[in-house]
Amino acid sequence: MVVGVVRAVPWFIIALVILPVTGLTPLTGALALTVNSIGTLGKWGYESIEGVDPGPLEAVRAAGGS
Repeated sequence: MVVGVVRAVPWFIIALVILPVTGLTPLTGALALTVNSIGTLGKWGYESIEGVDPGPLEAVRAAGGS
């Protein structure tokens, strides 16, 4: 849920939110791009977990594993 919200907000809007805290410095842009990158990496992680083949997981559960 949080990753979806972070990805939905453009990086320059994030920069505008960070701007009053850090001032007009290169740090503002770096933090905005970092937050945006975290959203992208979270999406990739979520998709990779979602794409796992359920066959082996079902086999482990059928054998009594957790």
